[in-house]
Amino acid sequence: PRVLASLGRLFLESGDHENAHAIFLRLLEMDPSNDEALEGSIRASVGAGHRDQARELVEAGLAAYPDSPRMHLIAARCYLMMGNDFRAMDLLRRGLELAEQDEAQADQAYEFEGEDDGSLNREASHEEILLAAARAFGRQRTETTPLKGTSTIRDELEAEMGSVRARNSEQVGAGLNLRYRHGVAGLGQLVEFSVPISVGLALGTAGVLSLTAEAVAIDSGELAVANPDEGAYFGQVGTVDPSDDNPPWSQSHKGVALGLAYSYRGWWVRIGSTPLGFPLQTVVGGLGWNEKFGDVSVAVSGSRRLIRDSLVSMGGAVDPVTVETWGQVTGNGGRLDVSFEHGPMLYYGFGGFDWLHGTHVVTNRMGQGGAGLRWGFHERSTWTFKTGLSLGIMGYAQNQRYYTWGHGGYFSPQFFFNGSIPLVIEGDNDRMYAKMEADVGINYFREDEVPYYPLDSTMQEMRGVKIDAEGEPLAVMYEDQGSIGLAVNFRGRLAYHINPQLVIGAEARAHYAHS
Repeated sequence: PRVLASLGRLFLESGDHENAHAIFLRLLEMDPSNDEALEGSIRASVGAGHRDQARELVEAGLAAYPDSPRMHLIAARCYLMMGNDFRAMDLLRRGLELAEQDEAQADQAYEFEGEDDGSLNREASHEEILLAAARAFGRQRTETTPLKGTSTIRDELEAEMGSVRARNSEQVGAGLNLRYRHGVAGLGQLVEFSVPISVGLALGTAGVLSLTAEAVAIDSGELAVANPDEGAYFGQVGTVDPSDDNPPWSQSHKGVALGLAYSYRGWWVRIGSTPLGFPLQTVVGGLGWNEKFGDVSVAVSGSRRLIRDSLVSMGGAVDPVTVETWGQVTGNGGRLDVSFEHGPMLYYGFGGFDWLHGTHVVTNRMGQGGAGLRWGFHERSTWTFKTGLSLGIMGYAQNQRYYTWGHGGYFSPQFFFNGSIPLVIEGDNDRMYAKMEADVGINYFREDEVPYYPLDSTMQEMRGVKIDAEGEPLAVMYEDQGSIGLAVNFRGRLAYHINPQLVIGAEARAHYAHS
């Protein structure tokens, strides 16, 4: 049995839940009172996706040992693995009550005449013998623990309860974010500064309600409207002849975005606003669910989110000619993610779609999909090293990358492909946690030609009759184009636990792609 138990633990720790499940079930057949076999079979059942069987084992164990603190701990851990904190807390409370009762009765367990070592005298009745055996068995189950050290069953129960309470406790968070996007000033350039503040309110073990407020400021720089090589690519400037006396057109927005979210087990729902104070505002939010079935994980979500590529797409822009506002694009759609984990390998795939809408902006459609793998090729102490392969494609019905009237100001190629090789290093050291992700690959994209003013034929005609300094008609179409080049992404995260309730951290991201 000891060899089988060791083998079962090895399979369980390596993620081979099916073999671990078979071994622990065999151990249970040999010894139904084996705590380790019961807990191992339950954990393996959950890990292998056999949740109904795990529940049957738990309920059978509780029925067989209704007064066992250890059985209640095992059952609670099973429900924690399945995400049911409410049921787990009930079991942990009951287990703690039983453990306290056992401690109170411990000194009276062997009150029989005879030697002080607990042996029974020869005149003990059958009833006394059975009572002593039952108490000895209960005491053994109370004191036996699979964890290292000298902790008791009460310590384990209290530790699990503390973990559940911490996960469902009130939380307060705050941060400072700075983002810079390179581009032509007044067009694609963007500087964003934000200060998010969040408060999470625990609803017992029935989920967490989160309130967020994020102060946001964005700036696109000054646009030289009198320069035909720049001003003509913004708003309706290309339909008029700006004077050289026209000052640069500068735009910046400030506002506060509000949000409300609720999460429970694998479900989450969010609703909020784009920054109030921007030229345009709208409602954003989403609904999602994620679950793990053995080695397979599934996540499904639907959302309405802000497209944050530029000032035009993010907050809306004001036209220098008419002082009218256009832009602020939202993506409205869904996504499915599926992954399969086996040993050091993780295989994943995803797919999604979006309908994109904005104020006086061409309505668009987008589809995406991809697949990849991650391979944990090295472990050292508490650090892991992973690499793999990532492939993705994406396509939009309309090219909306520009900033003239009717365009959304976001990257929207008709075909896009990315292939990259990632490197992930993750680990912790005492209170410090660090993670670094970098990937290098290639991007290829193709964009169709598109009118300067896709929603206004009159403006197209107005621009079409204009001529440049050499007497040639001005272009009324953005040319089609394609590109292939290097793509590099980096993301680093660092966190330090000052104490169990307070964490500080920093995160940095960088992206480069040939355009």
